[in-house]
Amino acid sequence: MESIQSIQFPLDSLTPDYFHGLELVTLGGKDYFTLLNDLTSTIYYYDFETRNLDRLLSFDTGDGGISRGVMSYYHIGEDSIFLFGKKLTSYMVDLEGNIIDKYNLLDLSIRQSTYSSSKNPALFLDNMIYYNSLIWGMYEKDYFPILRYSMEKRHVELSDPLPEVYFQDGDWGKLWYDYAYQALDSKNHRIIYSFPASNTLFVRESGDIGLKEIENSRIFDPILPPFESNQYVYDSDEWNMEMNNTPIFKSILIDYENEILLRAYLKPVNSSIRNAKRSISLVKYNLNSLELMEVLELPNNYYDFDNSFFKDSFLYIRILTQDEDFIEFEKFNF
Repeated sequence: MESIQSIQFPLDSLTPDYFHGLELVTLGGKDYFTLLNDLTSTIYYYDFETRNLDRLLSFDTGDGGISRGVMSYYHIGEDSIFLFGKKLTSYMVDLEGNIIDKYNLLDLSIRQSTYSSSKNPALFLDNMIYYNSLIWGMYEKDYFPILRYSMEKRHVELSDPLPEVYFQDGDWGKLWYDYAYQALDSKNHRIIYSFPASNTLFVRESGDIGLKEIENSRIFDPILPPFESNQYVYDSDEWNMEMNNTPIFKSILIDYENEILLRAYLKPVNSSIRNAKRSISLVKYNLNSLELMEVLELPNNYYDFDNSFFKDSFLYIRILTQDEDFIEFEKFNF
């Protein structure tokens, strides 16, 4: 991988420097870098070429608006945006922010917390919305963290359990391994999943029921649970040391122009610091076959691959800095 340059987008005083949602979109023939301020339920549209803020799209919250605010978003075509809500209801809106439709994605009888970001978005496939939920520290075979919403029946259903790798002896630590990451492969009409504890990818093919493990995507040694049991003190030095010393797979990213998929792999680090910085490998797959192509290494450990995107076959990865006035990305050619 070759670093070419870094680019910056300015942040105003209302926008925190963490993001559940960012997206590169093309509207009216113009490329925009967009991000979500989830504190104010506002999407920021930046002209990608000039890096200047072009416009804001803010959503009213409360009665008559977006109840309790927006957790994440993504554009569907050039005329609508799906907003994943922070509570019961999610929304389809037009580019002016007018509500087109509502979806009650949280069924209170299913006692699981839903979550969404740009790297684990709610996705539409076969007249269903597929999305993620969790119960921290739940690693049982009858636990189904992936949910689906039937557009026809207008109700929530349990969809998929965790992969078998989660049912080893031991405990995964009630945090990083509980989340799943996914991306819509619109070229092949499927959803691709990355589970943090699994060294294989999984797919949901259009027309199929359930997830299929992709054996030829297997890489690295199997990951073992960091703890023998759940008898640990969460966020203690000992807990952080064990978690940091265990590798983890994270989000995936698709480049349609080169027909590749990247999957982030965080290497172990011997540290008891919370959220210790780790070296990151990027596992590169053929998008169509999901066969392994090569493993790339990021040059430093100050990147956040969860905030990344492709444009014109260049990879942009967020650089973690102390500057709260900008969000910065490094541009790579590979």
